[in-house]
Amino acid sequence: MNEIFIRRSIRKFLDKPVEKEKVERILKAAMQAPSAHNQQPWHFVVIDDPKALNKIRTMREGARPLQTAPLAIALVIDPVLKAPARVPQDMGAATQNLMLQAVTEDLGTCWIGTYPDIDTMNEVRELLDIPNDYEPYAVIACGYPDGEENQFVDRYQESRIKYNNWR
Repeated sequence: MNEIFIRRSIRKFLDKPVEKEKVERILKAAMQAPSAHNQQPWHFVVIDDPKALNKIRTMREGARPLQTAPLAIALVIDPVLKAPARVPQDMGAATQNLMLQAVTEDLGTCWIGTYPDIDTMNEVRELLDIPNDYEPYAVIACGYPDGEENQFVDRYQESRIKYNNWR
């Protein structure tokens, strides 16, 4: 799967809308993620309207990639859970699937961390009118890369691998 090796965090996007078909495939990929007890704790808020994007762009400074993104997707945790302790893994898997499918669609993404920072979660909840019992997990900036590209960077470090025990 080449997408794993070429995916990069893209922070600048072209002023070009993302086609609805691509958004749907990205969301389908996210929902194919594994989850503990098949709890599928995710909901998604697709933000592509310029007025709505302008609201979310006011997020904290670390959200600069949203300034040029024509699309953002917020991942939100459902309050009804079978395995609450496993939610971060479940949501991380869904987020990774979403970003890898975006690469397949010739798009770039940047993960804007939200969870578990309570202040940021509350800010996103307010900006997107998310009910209080749902928890914002992440906001993903998405679009066609402007200058930056998804390309391979070798991060393999043999020194970080142990076999059978730590020593």
